[in-house]
Amino acid sequence: MAFCLSESQELLTNIPDLGIEETEDRVLPETFQCLRENPDLLVTLENPHLRSLMTNLVSSPSPAKDMDRAMKEPIFLEFADQCLKVVDNNSQVKAGINVKNTG
Repeated sequence: MAFCLSESQELLTNIPDLGIEETEDRVLPETFQCLRENPDLLVTLENPHLRSLMTNLVSSPSPAKDMDRAMKEPIFLEFADQCLKVVDNNSQVKAGINVKNTG
């Protein structure tokens, strides 16, 4: 089984159980930790254009409209795909499905 954190990092990462269940539109703190430590995401987040898009989304008075616009940007789509891949891999690991670590 592939894990997003090494065993030593996992021991140091003590994320409290807040009783939050993972749903289709909500991920657990452990999944956020995987996103936070994913090297591909970290590299993608260095892109100034993506950072500008993300900043605008966070502070937007019309987030739905701006999200539609962002979804037309290749760098934003790449970022979203990378996030979904990490979330999907983490969900499969939790379910006990053997997944390859693809980065």
